[in-house]
Amino acid sequence: MKGKLKDAERAFALALEADPESKLDPENVPPQLVKLLDDQRARLTSQLVVKADHVGAVVLLDGREIGKTRSRLLCPSGDMHWRSRPPTGTLA
Repeated sequence: MKGKLKDAERAFALALEADPESKLDPENVPPQLVKLLDDQRARLTSQLVVKADHVGAVVLLDGREIGKTRSRLLCPSGDMHWRSRPPTGTLA
């Protein structure tokens, strides 16, 4: 059983790497698997604290908007590229 659990954890880690918002449908999947995915997501999540000269600047992670400054954002752990840009309608 432990081997299958490790296999499921690895599969969930790969799925979350591809799509950090991956979810399982609790109507179709046993609650233990839903919990396992949620636990794996928690282990693979980091906190990104962003402060910028422009309050409300847009924060992009790997090209995808994930929030605005000044904030603490949860994001997947690992090698990623982030940047911020001034809010729309402001000068850089």
